[in-house]
Amino acid sequence: MEGVGGRLSRGKSAAYRGVISRVEARAVPYLARYMVATDLVYLMAASDAGSPDTPQRRELLAVLVDLLPDGGELITTGLDLDLLTLREAWLIDRVGPDVAGHLHLGRNRTESLKQYLPRLFFRELLAQQRVALLRLITTLRRLGEEHRDVPMPVYHHLQHAMVSTLGEYLLSWATNLVPHVERLDQVDHRLDLAPSINNERPELKRLADGVWPRLGFTRVARLRHQQHATEDQFFEPMFALEATSVAIARLAEDLRLWMTSEFDLFALDDSDAAGSSGLPQKKNPFGFQAIIGGASVGAGRLAAQLTTSIAPSEGLESAFQAASLYEAATDAVSHTVFIEEVLDSGRFNLDELERKAYWGEALMSEACDMLVFEQNVPFRMAHHELGALVRARLEGGDVPDVVAALEGRLGRSLDLTTDDVVAVLDSHRIPDFNWQRASVTRALIELDEFLAGQSDSAVVSEAIAAIEAEARRRVAG
Repeated sequence: MEGVGGRLSRGKSAAYRGVISRVEARAVPYLARYMVATDLVYLMAASDAGSPDTPQRRELLAVLVDLLPDGGELITTGLDLDLLTLREAWLIDRVGPDVAGHLHLGRNRTESLKQYLPRLFFRELLAQQRVALLRLITTLRRLGEEHRDVPMPVYHHLQHAMVSTLGEYLLSWATNLVPHVERLDQVDHRLDLAPSINNERPELKRLADGVWPRLGFTRVARLRHQQHATEDQFFEPMFALEATSVAIARLAEDLRLWMTSEFDLFALDDSDAAGSSGLPQKKNPFGFQAIIGGASVGAGRLAAQLTTSIAPSEGLESAFQAASLYEAATDAVSHTVFIEEVLDSGRFNLDELERKAYWGEALMSEACDMLVFEQNVPFRMAHHELGALVRARLEGGDVPDVVAALEGRLGRSLDLTTDDVVAVLDSHRIPDFNWQRASVTRALIELDEFLAGQSDSAVVSEAIAAIEAEARRRVAG
């Protein structure tokens, strides 16, 4: 079963195996489960459509159903074959060519490797990502409420810039991840489209109509060339997954900095960290590095997919090279799972967050707002004079009388003194409106409303479980 068939008279050369067979075989672990499920469905649908329910077909059902739920021996054969050829070769080895010959039922590479299998793979993966994202949003929301009154420094451009709260920071991540869940739902809706058949032959239509509903699809393409015209089924789900990976990598970047001894704002749980192979005192954030590097690799793989799809519309370039796409997509879900676990099991150093919140004249922006909004001082004028005050305080020089300077430039008196300005800087107290209490409360309410409206979506997993149950009933007679 070297791929000999049709007009071919010889098996594949070593060079052919190197350039295509081994490359295609890399996708087997990601797709074998869905290949087996679709084969089972085609066999059952053929019987339902009026094709004789032969002993050979029942024998195929009995052999194939034992490969579920994960593709079983197909993944471990070690053969360098594409999935369609591999599972046919595997069946011939077990039940002989006469029985295995009843499997095909009009299937082809486009229908499987380019349509059903990637759609099933991504729909199930998006459902897993959706669950992981909802869990992450829930954890961020919980921690945000718990720490809503904990002061923290704001590192704008990695410089200590102002004061906020840990709750506001965490709830911002939770709120910004909500559209990522909505995007997953939108992409799944577009993936919920089974491929059309090659012609309007009644037998083919009856067969197809017994296939796509069992696989969890609610819609079917009308036109034959819809199978080929675009390849959104490859790059759109990858875009949705990669967009979330990038967002999570940004959070990982923050936490990676915060866990250094220089910042000391966050501590990884030992179970989510790595030791050093040479330095016993170290605690390495390899998980954060994996997320950050993985998001970069995923961005490259998304770009590669977009360029790979620039090909003749009935080509299979994307299917041949899909294994690395499936790998990057699977990694994206692991990023979400890991960052949620890190937040849930890690520890924010609340004392250090509060201690560092007021470093670096961080309340100078509040002094500036006080001059602008309460004393009607032009912003740029206040900005200039307070900049001189900051410089003098940091350099240990005499504190300039900024209010007197402003009064001189404005030609009018102000209802405060330079001592009032300095008192703001030295108070180490966040003004009430900087706590954003009303906004934080509203964010919590909106997150609760969003989370209350969510439910788990496992269409493909449930469909495969139903397919296995139906196949076993038929085998049992």
